[in-house]
Amino acid sequence: MEWLWQSLGRGRQTLSAMEQGKPLARMELNLYKKDTYTISGISFDGQVSEQQREAVMLGACEWFRQQQIHLLLGCRWVQNWFAEHPQEANLRAIGSELQKARAIAKGGIVGF
Repeated sequence: MEWLWQSLGRGRQTLSAMEQGKPLARMELNLYKKDTYTISGISFDGQVSEQQREAVMLGACEWFRQQQIHLLLGCRWVQNWFAEHPQEANLRAIGSELQKARAIAKGGIVGF
């Protein structure tokens, strides 16, 4: 899966999921504060299966984690997805907290 991050100006962004050049989904995001965005909407191509939706959401979680972008869930569908998939939400949170701890430790030992 390929990811396309586009700036629409004034703190508005889109993240599109593409597969073999074909769009699968598009997330609309609004900048809340530095490195934190609110997901204001998500749309899927009409031909996207439930399995592909799951793959898109899991892939988006990983992409946001790699980019060190934090999310606020303003879209009801996304809120419901994270509620049904608490492991992914918790892994995102743990990864974020671990990065903060590493920055504070400056090469020292970090543990949970």
